[in-house]
Amino acid sequence: MVEDNNSFNLPPLVMSTAVTQQPLEIILPNVFPDGYHIYLHFEELTPPKRDESREFIVKLNGGIVFPQPVQLTYLFAYTIYTTRPWKANAYKLSMEETTASTLPPILNAAEMYYVLEMSYSPTYEQDVEAIITVKNTYNIKKGWSGDPCFQNVSWDGLNCNTNDSGLPRIVSL
Repeated sequence: MVEDNNSFNLPPLVMSTAVTQQPLEIILPNVFPDGYHIYLHFEELTPPKRDESREFIVKLNGGIVFPQPVQLTYLFAYTIYTTRPWKANAYKLSMEETTASTLPPILNAAEMYYVLEMSYSPTYEQDVEAIITVKNTYNIKKGWSGDPCFQNVSWDGLNCNTNDSGLPRIVSL
């Protein structure tokens, strides 16, 4: 896991709430065999009193996954995240206070993603830019989103073919 202090520009509404408990656990279903990318966002919302401190470790399936305990500064967002997907048979993410802590772990937000490998080439980029310009210029109100030539869900009204290099191309509107 990697730490970041904090370039994620998290929504203030999200970061203004948190859960605090000991232990703090998240259990994820094992439905994605290629693993999860995980982002954990923390922020101390109330100034600790003189005799209070919050320090906790992050574990996955009982093993420590971040080398240092998480220590927060009042009203400063802090994020730790994976740089590669975590792959496991089960996913039990836990945050546990250290012996130096008088306060339980805190978590403001958690994001879990899986990477969906696409087995196709995306539409030729200049075609996409051109069709978006046409859409905007002529105020076309179709519900176009995603890749214009994506296999069975290409944009309504477009015709696509694959060129010699294997890239899908928009051939008509």
